Amino acid sequence: MGKDLKGKELGEGLIQHKEGYYSARFRGKDGKRYQRYSQDLDDLKRWMIDTKYSVEHDSIYAGGEMSVDKWFWFWLDEIKRDSIRHGTRGAYINRYNSRIKDVIGHMSVDDVKPMHCQMVINRAYDDGEAIDSLKKLRVIMKAFFEAAVDNMMIDKNPVSKIVKIPKREKKEPRVLTKTEQEKFLDMSKDLSHFDEYQFVLETGVRCGELCGLLWENVDFDNRKIHIEHSQEYRTDLKEFVNNPPKSMSGYRTIPLTEKAYSILCRKKQERDSLNVPEEYKDYVFLNRNGNPTHRGIYNRALRQVAKDMGIPSFSMHSLRHTFATRCIEAGMRPKSLQRLMGHSDLGITMGLYVHATDEEAVNEMKKLEDYTSSSGK
Repeated sequence: MGKDLKGKELGEGLIQHKEGYYSARFRGKDGKRYQRYSQDLDDLKRWMIDTKYSVEHDSIYAGGEMSVDKWFWFWLDEIKRDSIRHGTRGAYINRYNSRIKDVIGHMSVDDVKPMHCQMVINRAYDDGEAIDSLKKLRVIMKAFFEAAVDNMMIDKNPVSKIVKIPKREKKEPRVLTKTEQEKFLDMSKDLSHFDEYQFVLETGVRCGELCGLLWENVDFDNRKIHIEHSQEYRTDLKEFVNNPPKSMSGYRTIPLTEKAYSILCRKKQERDSLNVPEEYKDYVFLNRNGNPTHRGIYNRALRQVAKDMGIPSFSMHSLRHTFATRCIEAGMRPKSLQRLMGHSDLGITMGLYVHATDEEAVNEMKKLEDYTSSSGK
């Protein structure tokens, strides 16, 4: 019998983990092991009952019509399986449980119409979801309904072209001005993660890429780093793991500035003073205990610095935005920046990262004014 964190019996196959979430596990009569995670204990209990019944009757259609809820889990567990990353799977589950399940989860798959899918989008929009999140929500719905079409369960995908993403004014990515950047570096120089913050500002790497950088990826002789991994924390395994980039453009080589090179040299020297566990000896950026750092810890410290500075909050990704903006301001060609950032499309580089700050706009207008004034003399 499994127990919760307070020692209360939960039932066979059920257990609460120290992070707070629950898991359900059982071996069916087909010999296969079935497992699921959730924050909702009652949801897990219902899942165990339904799944055991379905396995016993040897059909995912057992118990009547195929519901969207049953189909989603079959699609995820049997069709997608290991073709998606653990983090992607978690994102699918979170979006389904928080946005789709309560609206159409109870419906039969063949009863779902475009208007029902639009309701899912609209409710998420009304709750303040960002446009990018709404687009991802639509992509997930379209994918598992398309699989239903492929398996001849329905004739048409209800996530048709008439299911629209409502328009919302796009928020500009947070970018530090040059003045803010200088003040930030001055105020954060005593923080334990100062090197990591400055390294992102000097290279533009993603937070996961920073955390996943290995010593074998560092070319000291040619002053370059090779991006080949991105780190994530696996809650199910309770450990940090390195994954390959999501696309080929993610694999890239980044030349090191003098500051970035100095940071790596300093980290190499400091390594001898750390008690590093064997599994993390190959990692470049570790905390004082010799372990990788959760990305949330980086952002928490940044929010406090922003508060101390009296400016709007910013994150590790903001530092990546800031790197790109400084590159353009310095005259870097967009195509070169695209390669450094690891973007597959130039439009992503220009649309998401290149935003002239108010400070830079004033400088550019001053240049125009000086030019036109001198030409009129």
